[in-house]
Amino acid sequence: LRDRSHAHTTQGAEADHDQEAERAEPESGAELLREARQAMRSGQFRGAAFVYEKLIEVHVGSEEAMAAMVALGQLRLNQLGDPRGALKPLEAYLRHGGALEEVARVARIDALQKLRNDNSERTAIEEFLRLHPRSFETKRLRARLDTLRHAREALPNAP
Repeated sequence: LRDRSHAHTTQGAEADHDQEAERAEPESGAELLREARQAMRSGQFRGAAFVYEKLIEVHVGSEEAMAAMVALGQLRLNQLGDPRGALKPLEAYLRHGGALEEVARVARIDALQKLRNDNSERTAIEEFLRLHPRSFETKRLRARLDTLRHAREALPNAP
């Protein structure tokens, strides 16, 4: 009787451990992406940022993590008012490249503008125009580039 009781207790402990392991299993990239997007729709921007950061860390290099880099950059820039914080995930994405490259480059340019980093912004716009000459952003960015060039020319001792 004691052996049966011990066996039953051991099986129960193993089942409990298996259930805990299942709960500890990381969420898939797709699940985390859905969770972050739901937080965005609910206006929980800091929560969404946390989930995007988790996705990027847990699912390194996955399609979902790459998309999360761009989304996190845009979120930090637009909703959280943190252009400096936006640069890290955007630049990380651009080092790898992908289908969202144009979007990431525009967000990076906007972050540099908000940081008033005119030289880096000018360089980023020139690179964008060279790489994406047919983008719908071209007209806006050409106008911004002209503004930056005129401002530079107006400075005394400008090269």
